[in-house]
Amino acid sequence: LKMTEFLSEVGMNLDESIPEPPDHPAIELEYLYYRLQQWQSTAMKDHLNKAVSFEKTFLRPWVTTFDRRLSAEKNSSYYSILISVLLGILDLVGQLAE
Repeated sequence: LKMTEFLSEVGMNLDESIPEPPDHPAIELEYLYYRLQQWQSTAMKDHLNKAVSFEKTFLRPWVTTFDRRLSAEKNSSYYSILISVLLGILDLVGQLAE
């Protein structure tokens, strides 16, 4: 999986006690957080560039698709709100590189 490669690139790996797959949203968001935190603490632009690239090419496509599917469902307001917040965060991440 590509996510495993992203994690390995920064020295992160999934402990056997973690039952989620590498492409679980919590793992993906942790990776994004790690890249942004490293950029903030080291001022290395490479971390920001990789975070923004990850947001645009890896996270945003599935989050956008999920948002569209939720829009078609009744009684999905809780998840729709969560996805709206996540899309707002992803928008902010994308703006960091501008």
